[in-house]
Amino acid sequence: MPIRNSKRAQRFYKADACDLILKGYIAFLAPPKESAGRAIRALQKHVVTVKVLTGNNDLVTRKVYRELGLNADDIRLGDKVETMTDDDLAEAAERTHIFARLSPGHKQRIIRALQKMQHVVGFHDDLTANHLLHVYIFPPAKSNTSPATAP
Repeated sequence: MPIRNSKRAQRFYKADACDLILKGYIAFLAPPKESAGRAIRALQKHVVTVKVLTGNNDLVTRKVYRELGLNADDIRLGDKVETMTDDDLAEAAERTHIFARLSPGHKQRIIRALQKMQHVVGFHDDLTANHLLHVYIFPPAKSNTSPATAP
């Protein structure tokens, strides 16, 4: 975590990102839910194609997907999506199941490409493109009851 002693008030500017001192690192861990792999395989058995559209980098995405016991060999990155025509993206979206390092705009383009190919599109856990969707898949409600005390 970079810091710098500053006499300025609470406002920071681009120039403030110079001459910083590295004091440590912060890491976040968000492992996949235990049921995620089973859920994806169950959808696949019912001929529902699951595509992952994430802003995470390809290394994290590949690791998580493999932890779920799923194939993560073919990942298309946002910088490639950026340079594709809409027709090329539609063809790539048809073949590719994992997209990483995506911006919200990339996600919207991929959703539109899948719809252009006559797919019904649902999305989970990202409201940036929900106005484009056929189906929005809500995350499960959080419960205040722990499994040990559930009836």
